[in-house]
Amino acid sequence: MLGYTLDFAVFSGQKFWKVEKLAALSGLTEAEIAKAAADSGFELSDGVFVVSDDVSDFEARRFGLSDVRALSFRESERLKLVYLLVFAADGDVSVEAFQALFGVSRNTILSDVKQLKLRLSEDSIALKFSRKQGYTLSGNAGKLLSLAFRAIHSLDNQALYLLSKFLNRENPQRVASSLSALTESGIKMPESRLTPTLLLFSMLENCARVNAPTREALLFSVSDGSFRTATLDFLYRIAFEIMESIMRLAALEFEDFTKTFMALLTHLTPAYFRIKYELVLENPLTDRIHREYPELWQLTEKALEPLSAATGPISADELAYFVMLFGSESHKRARHRQYSAVVLCVNGISSSLIMRKRLEALFPMIEFALATDVASFAELPVDSYDMLFSTLSLPTEKPIYLMSPLPEAEEARQLYNQVVSDFALPGYLRPSADSLVKSLAPYLAPDADRAKVAQLLARKLALIPQKKENSPLMLSDLLTEKSITFAENVPDWETAITLAAQPLLDSEKITRGYTQAIISRVKEFGAYIDLGHGVALPHARPEDGVNKIGMSLLKLAQPVNLLDDPAHAVQILIVLAASDNESHLHALSELTSILSDKNQLASLLSAEKSSDIQKIIQKGETND
Repeated sequence: MLGYTLDFAVFSGQKFWKVEKLAALSGLTEAEIAKAAADSGFELSDGVFVVSDDVSDFEARRFGLSDVRALSFRESERLKLVYLLVFAADGDVSVEAFQALFGVSRNTILSDVKQLKLRLSEDSIALKFSRKQGYTLSGNAGKLLSLAFRAIHSLDNQALYLLSKFLNRENPQRVASSLSALTESGIKMPESRLTPTLLLFSMLENCARVNAPTREALLFSVSDGSFRTATLDFLYRIAFEIMESIMRLAALEFEDFTKTFMALLTHLTPAYFRIKYELVLENPLTDRIHREYPELWQLTEKALEPLSAATGPISADELAYFVMLFGSESHKRARHRQYSAVVLCVNGISSSLIMRKRLEALFPMIEFALATDVASFAELPVDSYDMLFSTLSLPTEKPIYLMSPLPEAEEARQLYNQVVSDFALPGYLRPSADSLVKSLAPYLAPDADRAKVAQLLARKLALIPQKKENSPLMLSDLLTEKSITFAENVPDWETAITLAAQPLLDSEKITRGYTQAIISRVKEFGAYIDLGHGVALPHARPEDGVNKIGMSLLKLAQPVNLLDDPAHAVQILIVLAASDNESHLHALSELTSILSDKNQLASLLSAEKSSDIQKIIQKGETND
């Protein structure tokens, strides 16, 4: 993701920039500039950064989004964004503006506003509308800022894009203009907090409700805790009192008091400002920590009284971070060392859970905690874990093991050997099947099929349980002759979805309500079912009326426009009825392979009989 750090170059009017000059002006390394260029589609050639002639789509490229038309937002995300947009616009925003940004109906926006009003009223904040001013907020200034802080730091990448697009609507460099103030402050912060902080400071640019000391506190609250000033010397005393209390209450003897004290102080510095100003960073592990460490939770809460006396009440999210820090010390004192690891997967919660499950099977001697985004990982005290398993590379003091969410057998073997070796874990290094075949070569018959021997050994040595032969459902299992239909003269997209789902309804794999649920979700969330290339994948939740897993395909003689938008013209609709989160994944991967192959896609779009489509599917499975 490019972010805002190179805005000065992109909008300078200068087309060519030497990378070393960009590095000097931006503070980025040359490697970081190269990655930013690759992520955002800018050309980098022979040490020269080439700015595109057309930067009209720069906002999307800034966030690494290839197709902003496919963006959709859940109600919970929309409520956060509505609040932030009203907070930022201070009256200059309306229902029509929300509709344009989210791509949803007026009724959906009005429902969101109603829900938001109810939630804000619990904090004595009023969300009002007038034709002259639009939507405005009124209430305690500190609470308004607190809610904005919490919301903006919980947004995902596509939501941050939408907010940035709104703020930069009149001046494409509005958000980036706050970067110099952050740089001049000398405050370092985790990379994951930079974009939300820039957006928030851009919102506060002309906001009289937030004074200068509060703005400084905002910077301190998102820092990495490395800064030291004489005005904060009192935190040394608080940290020491906390250490004494936890040692007394929990009977902990720290292996390295100074190291733990400095780790505590580093975390305490930004935490002090967050707690004092009620600036909450959500901790994804709070509930689990409270559930699994109830005694340490209670003791830590007591030990933090010197802090709460200076700041006021400490939220559960903040308390959980301190419990994690001291919990890691209790693990170190255990007679049989139990290692702890963080699993970081940014592909979604389902992939994260699967990844953790695989790792738990590989390393039963390691305790795994889950982080589903870089921001939540950045909040973890470095002493609360021993290693990191991640799908992407990022800076960390602890050993990091890069892996895919679903590692194949060879990747799992190499990962297992590396971790066992690095941490001297109980177990033994696993040889590869090929190396064993080479070792056994003198003892194998001359006519022995070494490839089959290697396959047999690989299955026996597999660290990840092999799938049952009948477990993966193939695409051909789901798209049978009876579930593939053709139609002409279909009047609209709703009718097309209804016709496409009819085979599943006839076979009682879905209820009639499932079809309506798909249509309603498209109206609410937009054309999220559009896969591109004229193909759509209509689907809803299992609880919306799925009786049994199934798929059906409708090929239209003429395309229909989803939501009557020519940008979403589709000619093939494949209705998916998924009964759980996993059983259909193999079939979808096969479908993706077909759509990624230009020749197979062209054949699919020109197919005139169900047998033609079945042949394309079977050919794809043969190629796999």
